[in-house]
Parts: sequence; structure tokens; C-alpha cells
Amino acid sequence: MCQTNKEKMVRQIAKEDIVCYKIVIEDGNNLYTLYQRMEVELGKHYKDKYKITQFYNCWHNVWKIEEGGFHSYRNKKWAEVIFRCSTTDWFSQLLHKNLKLVECIIPKGTAYYEGYFDNDINEETYVSKEIVYKQIIAE
Repeated sequence: MCQTNKEKMVRQIAKEDIVCYKIVIEDGNNLYTLYQRMEVELGKHYKDKYKITQFYNCWHNVWKIEEGGFHSYRNKKWAEVIFRCSTTDWFSQLLHKNLKLVECIIPKGTAYYEGYFDNDINEETYVSKEIVYKQIIAE
């Protein structure tokens, strides 16, 4: 999941807990992030050890964050749309049979950036240095 923006993204610090959403894969009793396949547990606080780096993509005329940080959706309604599309598309079903939508928290005091998923203004996203996977909200 890449985050993009027309202008350079500004690093912010969460003044309070921020609710966000992630799509994960369930495999047996384990949950894994959709893109990086990192194993995660509900209720656990994760801190990213890598630097969040943004760069200018001249081909698409956008600033981009591809690696580093935890990428998540800002808008619950849009996260649900993406989740439903991911669970109904035949190709996605073939690759990801047990998708779950998880409500997460970017903890107060955490550095984060706001942007969009691949420059789609409907798909508002965050990239944060920390995240807590709270609860499954859709299966």
C-alpha cells in the first residue's frame, strides 16, 4: 500500500489516539498484514523500526511513501468499500481467502503522515510510526 500526495507530506504528531483501519489476512489462528505479510495480534502495540521516507515521483507528479511505517485507511466507510471489493473480486478471493477489516489506533504522541492510496482522493490514508490493532469489525 503506497501513500501519495500532490504536495510534500508534513510529519504530524497525534494529539490524541487516532482511529484508522487495516485489511488483514487470517490464516488459521494468525493474522497477517495484507501487503507485507507481517504477523500481528489484536491488542498489541507495534512500533516501526524503519525510517519513513518520502520521495518525489516525477512520472506521476506526486510525493510518495512506499516503505516504512504502518499504512492504514483514515475513513471507515471507504475502508469498508475497499474491504468489500477485496472480498468479492474473484482474483482477490483466490489470493486472500480470509480477509478481515480491523479497527486500529495510532496512539497519542505518534508521528504520522496523511495522504492518499495511489493518489485516489477517495482513499485517504495514514502512514504512522506506531499502531495498535484493536478489533475485527468485518469478516
